Amino acid sequence: EKNQLGSLRDWALMNLFPAKLKSPGVETRMKIVILNLISRLFEVFSSVFIDESEKIHTTSGGITSDPRTYAEIIYAIKACLQRYFTEKSEKDDRLIESVFSCSLDLFKLPVIDTSVPNNITCLLQWANRTSSSLARYIVKFWKWLGVCGKLLQDLTPLKDLSQAMEKDLDIVNSSLDMHEFKSFSVSLATIEYGLSLGKEIHTHSTNRYTKNLSREGLRRSMANHQGFHFADDLDSRVVPLSFSCKETITKFNEFTTKL
Repeated sequence: EKNQLGSLRDWALMNLFPAKLKSPGVETRMKIVILNLISRLFEVFSSVFIDESEKIHTTSGGITSDPRTYAEIIYAIKACLQRYFTEKSEKDDRLIESVFSCSLDLFKLPVIDTSVPNNITCLLQWANRTSSSLARYIVKFWKWLGVCGKLLQDLTPLKDLSQAMEKDLDIVNSSLDMHEFKSFSVSLATIEYGLSLGKEIHTHSTNRYTKNLSREGLRRSMANHQGFHFADDLDSRVVPLSFSCKETITKFNEFTTKL
């Protein structure tokens, strides 16, 4: 039974949740629910108050059998945030709060690392000590999101943030943080290209839940998530952040600066 639940969790983290977060057809409130659900999965797996025998581990000892899952989730979170910046819809800062909370729980995930005492470290610490493309992607996303949080707290117009995320567009806002945000955005896009993120559907998996899906079903679930087009007529709204949202961004920064 645990193996079946583990396979289901693997499939959801690799395919279902990222597809929903990237989809333009999923409402913001549903994306908030999905981000919070992912956070909860990560929280439970990382908790020191739950006996390890009660948790569902993969054969490698982690939460997922495929490390690429981390990249897929990061790519989906980034895409979700970019759509939020770009779309002309009512803005709910709970999505921003959920993005930072989910990302923090992702970075805290325990992973096997034989180079440290007890062979266990958190995902972000592992990435900081590793030179793989996946590790570089995790570290760049951490830095990118940290700067993004600063810009949001400074009430940077969404139009400026969206434009900075477009690889081929120059930025108008000339602040140091905005230039850094632009630089990290370009770096992330380059690594994403190398990792083929957003370009393929994972029908090759041996996971029973993935294998039971038709190619057409997967195609529909992930339709239209690739690529973003900056809207020239996007207004210059800002999103005032609630106390709870600011507190979550602060917690994110406090954790990551300790590493």
